[in-house]
Amino acid sequence: MMKRLRKDESGATVVEFALLLPVIFGSFLGVLQAGMSMMTYNSLRNLSAETSRYTLVEYQISNELTHTQIEDDGKARAGSHGLDPTKFTIDVETATTQRIEGATELTLTTTYEVMSVVSFLGVDKFDVSFTRPIFLIDEVDNSEDGSELDGTVDDGTGFGEGGIEPTPSPTPSPTPTGECAEVGNCYGHTN
Repeated sequence: MMKRLRKDESGATVVEFALLLPVIFGSFLGVLQAGMSMMTYNSLRNLSAETSRYTLVEYQISNELTHTQIEDDGKARAGSHGLDPTKFTIDVETATTQRIEGATELTLTTTYEVMSVVSFLGVDKFDVSFTRPIFLIDEVDNSEDGSELDGTVDDGTGFGEGGIEPTPSPTPSPTPTGECAEVGNCYGHTN
């Protein structure tokens, strides 16, 4: 009877499947958790970009926002990015080290609490964060005595308002003569 049982493989597939099911299921949930984290990170990145853009546009039209106003704008945009406002935080601070002369650097930090789908494996909910700088260019003083701000932005090129010097029109090339005129490819060669 023992010989017959050793050769009987009819239940082997079910046993192998039962042994591998937890590994397959755990791997599936791990991939799902990683995907949720990446989606949250991308949402935070896009939300930070929109909030930064809003802050820059408001600053350019001379509407200097407070840190609280910037944070409130970010919180208002959170829902449109699929983020639960109760699990979302945003913080705006003036950077301790200003890296660019003539600009004010703010640091925008967004954080979101991601739920865990693998909590039975001991992985609890965790935070995903994204931090980006916002550079607000200071106004340029174009007066002789430093008493007038004209609202133009100094981009560091030294070309004044707008920062772009007109490009001179190119000088026309001389018309080829002689052998070059017939061949048509005497680049810069004159006869």
